[in-house]
Amino acid sequence: MSYTKFTSRHRKAVEIICNENDIDIVTTAIQKKNGTIAIHDNITDTGYTLHTTGYVRAKDDNGYIFTTRTWQLNRTAKDKNGWTIRILASADEQIVILMNAIQRHRKQNVISKLKKDIEILQSLVNEL
Repeated sequence: MSYTKFTSRHRKAVEIICNENDIDIVTTAIQKKNGTIAIHDNITDTGYTLHTTGYVRAKDDNGYIFTTRTWQLNRTAKDKNGWTIRILASADEQIVILMNAIQRHRKQNVISKLKKDIEILQSLVNEL
């Protein structure tokens, strides 16, 4: 397996993205030693990790260990036997995957909040 090297340029790009978007870098000492970058989106309460193995993962950070979901953000493809495989990403590709995921998740978060607000308003109107 080939490993992705996060250069100072990649780490600086992640830092800029985080500073401009209300996102915290939460990389632990062990993650840093392994080359992993961990961040937390304060708007959607979602954690993201970029791994030297080429994987990008997201995690619901709801505080409940048994209900936390973790999922992979890498693209997939089918191999010659029809099995689904993950396409490992370079450091540059991981940053693009990360930005797209944050934008998508924030948009979904806004839409779900609007739907809840509409339901509340409809119930209030029905009570009148």
